[in-house]
Amino acid sequence: MSQSYLFVPANNDRALLRAQERGANVLVVDLEDAVPASEKDKARVALAAHLSRLAESGCQVFVRVNADLRAMAADLEALEDAPLTGLMIPKVKDAGQLKWIAECLVQMDRDDLSLIALIECAEGLLAAQSIAAVPQVAGIALGPEDFSRALDHAPTPEGLLAPAQQLIWAARAQGKQAIVCPDSIAIVQDDARFQAALTKAKAIGSDGILCIHPKQVALVQKVFVPSPKELNHAREIIACYKKSIAEGNGAAMLNGEMIDLPVVTRAMALVRTLDQRKTHP
Repeated sequence: MSQSYLFVPANNDRALLRAQERGANVLVVDLEDAVPASEKDKARVALAAHLSRLAESGCQVFVRVNADLRAMAADLEALEDAPLTGLMIPKVKDAGQLKWIAECLVQMDRDDLSLIALIECAEGLLAAQSIAAVPQVAGIALGPEDFSRALDHAPTPEGLLAPAQQLIWAARAQGKQAIVCPDSIAIVQDDARFQAALTKAKAIGSDGILCIHPKQVALVQKVFVPSPKELNHAREIIACYKKSIAEGNGAAMLNGEMIDLPVVTRAMALVRTLDQRKTHP
């Protein structure tokens, strides 16, 4: 499971050179909002060397391409031979956009690339399940700032909790990841507010968080990585359930908590997540 997705501007050589030091699970090299129109061609040319170096360091790397079709076509051409994990597609409104991109990738012999669909408008939210159903889509993400702007409300928990939950449901229905935060990710200096949003995101089932500043990565890891207390409790649940099954019972009590199959399944998933992180840090 990947928890932190750190945006790195494609035209910032210094940020790209230090990107793998930030501790993020996934780096998202940004050719869209972070790069002015006048700098995009230059950024595309310079990007190949950075992507090769990041791939050699073992990083998972996505590139956020541009939403404008002409600019996106230029992005795809520049990335034709680049070592990448996948592409993040902004401003997704319907599944048709992603099917078109997937077909382009097949023609480029790059059908190895995964797609993350960035939902930033009402149309995309309402089409989320069909978007998640596109085979090449690995996950759907909420862009809280652009989404809030499109719906003419402030990027606050009051306005973003329901969309975040809806994207999680859509992703789960298709067995895909949901990368959502039910609050603004742009208020970088308010650690308490960001941590509260992360806690809520984890509670509602988010798989990860988009980070626009390196300092946010540590907060994401702090909240999303299981604590020793959580892991110990999960292992106690599993042991209690196994003992109960061996005794011919389908459920048991552990310190006042009913332990049955849904509870033990969550505990097993938590322990499995830790094992995956040890294998793929």
